[in-house]
Amino acid sequence: MIVNTLKDVRDQVLSALDEAGNTGNLKTNINYAINSAQQARLSGRKWPFLRWSSPQTINTVASTRLYALHPELGMLEYLYNVTRKAYMVEVPERNIENLGVWNRDYDHRYFRLGEIWQVNAQPSAASAISVVSTSASDTTQTLTVRGDVSGNLMNETITLTGTSTATGSRSFSKILGLTLSAVGAGDISVKAGAATLVTIPIGELGRAYKTIELITLPTAAEELEYMFYRQPRVLSADNDMIEIPNPHGGLLVWDTLLLMAGYVTDLSKASLEVWRNMQQRAESAFEQEWLNPQTRGAQPRYVRNLDTLPSTGVAWFGTAVG
Repeated sequence: MIVNTLKDVRDQVLSALDEAGNTGNLKTNINYAINSAQQARLSGRKWPFLRWSSPQTINTVASTRLYALHPELGMLEYLYNVTRKAYMVEVPERNIENLGVWNRDYDHRYFRLGEIWQVNAQPSAASAISVVSTSASDTTQTLTVRGDVSGNLMNETITLTGTSTATGSRSFSKILGLTLSAVGAGDISVKAGAATLVTIPIGELGRAYKTIELITLPTAAEELEYMFYRQPRVLSADNDMIEIPNPHGGLLVWDTLLLMAGYVTDLSKASLEVWRNMQQRAESAFEQEWLNPQTRGAQPRYVRNLDTLPSTGVAWFGTAVG
């Protein structure tokens, strides 16, 4: 089954449901189900075909812990301190106190994942927020800013004025949320003073940025490098290519059909069983190709460390275990 696009998957699903050519609510719901199936199938695992192609950099600032990551980031692969020539170590919440490094300046190896921002950078000081578009047509939208104003959570709504800058009257020290009333005809930039906090592209309502928090407070500028696996993209146009590579695109068909079982209530048990079997076979082939080494002499992806030979009490290489 060669499946390349959103339309390919939808046509296969409609055919299996004996609804070929349907252009009503069923078609719309299948599009939703295809996206849900793709997100569920590809999120949470490090698929090689979703690995970002080039390293990203962060330049730290003294006394600043939190930094935004790339907006397409799904899973972080590594974080490396270029200045100190050392990989950084992600620390779970429960271990932070035991490290004994909080606010100290002698160990800069540790970090944890932080909050989600709707801006790429926070204001460096309390500032009025301004907004400007690259299109003169953007004059009807409003941007509602939510954030910290002198220690209080406040909102402010700013009406866009096209390519002329519109500025609010409140000084925000931290942005907690941005709500754009409608998509722009141009790219919309949100600024604090001269610094751009985020640029919202044409056709989008906003951005979301995962962040990292450095456990030790930086005392000077340093360069960090990271690589990541991106999020699966949302499919909207008929000719949008699905993210699952061929010849495994058919897996998305079986995933979608099983999701639709909650919407199409007159399906037979025999059909559901066939779809589950096909899903399992397609899933096995897909994971075998993409999660296992493929070349001669390749190292194993997973390693289990064994100190002793199973059921013998004898260590590897014949060393006795007391």
